Amino acid sequence: MLVLTHTGCLVMIECISDSGPVVLSLKGRLDSTTSELLETQLRTLYAEGHRCFILACAELNYLNSAGLRVLMAVRKTLAQHTPSGGIHLAEARSHVRDVVQLSGLDGLFPLHASLAEARAAAGGTI
Repeated sequence: MLVLTHTGCLVMIECISDSGPVVLSLKGRLDSTTSELLETQLRTLYAEGHRCFILACAELNYLNSAGLRVLMAVRKTLAQHTPSGGIHLAEARSHVRDVVQLSGLDGLFPLHASLAEARAAAGGTI
């Protein structure tokens, strides 16, 4: 497990398996200050061959348009090169879910009540 810290945000990265989805546990705020860190990590993992990501959002307190921009940019890269890849959101608090749904992006970033549900939907082991 790799732990990266940035002002106001802690990103823990756990690889579930070499061929399965990667879980990124997000804690704190995903905004203009911290979104670049997440984008760097997702793109690094993509370069290493990972194509499916689960963002565990149980401890994510805040999400704004900068965070959504990162998700859209990475999803665009995934869609261009890997139709089966994607980004799933798990255990999101109501205000984070609301931001995703009100922006109309819940069709692009499936929202799952639990990590197990997200893993199953993403094709990983439970």
